[in-house]
Amino acid sequence: MVNIKSNLLWEILDYTIQIIDDLVKITDFYIDQKNADYQYPVGGHIRHLIDHYNSLLKSTDGTVNYDLRERDVEIEKYPQKAQKSLKDLIPFIEQIKCQDLNRPLLICASAGKAGNFEFKAQSSFAREMLFLNSHAVHHFAMIKSHCVSLGMQLDENFGVAPSTVAYKNTQLKE
Repeated sequence: MVNIKSNLLWEILDYTIQIIDDLVKITDFYIDQKNADYQYPVGGHIRHLIDHYNSLLKSTDGTVNYDLRERDVEIEKYPQKAQKSLKDLIPFIEQIKCQDLNRPLLICASAGKAGNFEFKAQSSFAREMLFLNSHAVHHFAMIKSHCVSLGMQLDENFGVAPSTVAYKNTQLKE
């Protein structure tokens, strides 16, 4: 009998590692491209994603406040620092267990055009991991054209929602 929880855990963690690997590849590219402008078009997105993963993975009290992110501007400026921060996430991911999936979390964040509406919502660890992975794909879509314009080779599905890729694949089979 297949353990659905462990399969779900494996799939979430595997996808998260793939996302981190993609981010490491981007930082590798910018390290190699000494004159490429990493900071503004790409560095801010990567820092933002790292901040969100850190907020979730390093939360110890059952509350995640995405607004109280670290916002380390060094990660935005230096791809080497971003790469180190990404690799530092791996031990946190490797420690995740099946029982963590259903762990309840209280999510705190601001909304509204000026961040003037604060809210709290119940969630779970699995739901937040899914959110962060989707959030990363959204940011990949925003940085893709810049990376490609500098000659970086990216998978054709980089920055495309997995559901869109799956839908396109079903259309090709018809």
